[in-house]
Amino acid sequence: MTENDKADLALTVYAPDPEEPAEDGEAGPASTAADPASTASAIALAAERDRLARALRDTHRQLATTEQQLNAMKRSSTLQLGQIIVATAKRPWIAAPRLPRHLYR
Repeated sequence: MTENDKADLALTVYAPDPEEPAEDGEAGPASTAADPASTASAIALAAERDRLARALRDTHRQLATTEQQLNAMKRSSTLQLGQIIVATAKRPWIAAPRLPRHLYR
């Protein structure tokens, strides 16, 4: 199976099955006897959906952790000092560049 076929298979779990009985209680072909192949397929689709949901939750957790680390780094004094030094070096002054006064203490 190709990757697209797997994706299409996983999405079919959300599509209504035409062989299922109507919701008003009338009996249909699916209510008489369950086909073992379709049951196995449904179990495989549910397992794939659960695996994808777990992977998505894990990815969201990793993203949140990375965002927290990035925000902590942005607040760090070392990074702020480096940004001030770079901004000072970029100023087109003829005299020597000077850092802000609060950094001389």
